[in-house]
Amino acid sequence: MCDEVEQELLSLNIQLSQWHWGRLRFIGNLRVLSVSYIIGAAVALPKLLGQEDILAYLHNPYIIWPLGIFVVGVSLGNLIYELFCPVIIKKFENLPVFYENQLRIKKIQKETYPGDPFNASLLHVGREYIKELGSRRAARFLALGLYVVSALALIFLAISLYIFTP
Repeated sequence: MCDEVEQELLSLNIQLSQWHWGRLRFIGNLRVLSVSYIIGAAVALPKLLGQEDILAYLHNPYIIWPLGIFVVGVSLGNLIYELFCPVIIKKFENLPVFYENQLRIKKIQKETYPGDPFNASLLHVGREYIKELGSRRAARFLALGLYVVSALALIFLAISLYIFTP
């Protein structure tokens, strides 16, 4: 019985896309990215402090465009993550943590409602968790694309601050 459950969960996991919500969870749950302008300002701050005319500095397209792309990209990526990532993925780090929580609920339920037939088996919980990992494909790839573009813009910003500015 245990081998059958393990085989089915393994086959479900194999069918799962490489870039599922669990992979984006780390980035989406970073609270510092919720205020992404702080990162952009932290990258630009050392150069800004050394400039006499900050407005002229910010008119440099090698500075303002990557900074704007980074801030907007991360903001939109986080918005998509918050709107479309399933709650169980945001809340529970992985399947074992989710299953452990379900077992606690099942124990309380058995004590409170002994006649209730709900069965929080590993197979049931695993199917649901893996199904949620792979849900909303378009939103997942859009969030991933925005995060990648934002990271590239931040790298370009960091390089341009020290190469393209006097």
